[in-house]
This record gives sequence, C-alpha cells and structure tokens, in this order.
Amino acid sequence: MLANLALSAALLAVPLVSDHSGPENLGIRLVAKETQTDPAVLQAALTKLHDAGVIDDVKLWTEYSTPGTTIESIKIQELMIAAANKFEHVDSFDSAMEVLKTNKVFANAEFWRSVTGRPKVSSELTALLIVTLARTAK
Repeated sequence: MLANLALSAALLAVPLVSDHSGPENLGIRLVAKETQTDPAVLQAALTKLHDAGVIDDVKLWTEYSTPGTTIESIKIQELMIAAANKFEHVDSFDSAMEVLKTNKVFANAEFWRSVTGRPKVSSELTALLIVTLARTAK
C-alpha cells in the first residue's frame, strides 16, 4: 500500500515539457526533462507491474530504464501489449494502443505511438512509460 501511495504521489510530480513544434509529432511532443525518474518511484512502478503480471523480470526492466541506455522499440511495444492484456485480450500493437487509450492509460496515445515508431527508445522515456503504465495496473 505504501508503494502505491508513493507511486501515486510521484506520478503527480513527473516533469513534462510541451513542445508544439513539428508535424511529425502531430503538433504536440511530450518529453521527459533531463532529470531522471526518481529511482524509488521507478522501482515501485516496476514492482507494481510485476505483481500485476505485466512484466516478468524487474531487473531487466531496471536495466532498460538505466540512464543513458536505449531499448529497441519492439520491447516497448511488447510491454504495451502486456499492459493492455490486463484490460482485455489483444493480439497486436494497434489493438493494445486502442485498449490503453480507451482505458485512459494514456492522455496522448499518439505520442506513445510516435515513440514506438523510432528504432530505439531512450531510458528516460522507458522509465516514464513504466510509471505511466503502473498508474492503472491492476
């Protein structure tokens, strides 16, 4: 319960910057500031996703979200599919995005779709995604 309270409190403090440039970003681009996600918040989010059955390996996802690293976008898509499957069965990334959008996991699903359109995803965005998914993990 304390981990959930810490996670909830920290989610309110995740720093975001809005940049209204570039048609490639559908007019809105949200990026994590240079500051890293608080390690305690990240670990609480990873534990919550593990307990919910969204991820199997907390250590691996901790490595993926270590500052300065990148992860192949297919891994991020797989994480989103696993999270969506907790709401209802999905078998594709597009279906997962619809389920996550419908269940209000993402305020801006198109931003996350554009993130996964890149070959690699930064550790900062990976950490932000983990914390975002943990907000609604059951």
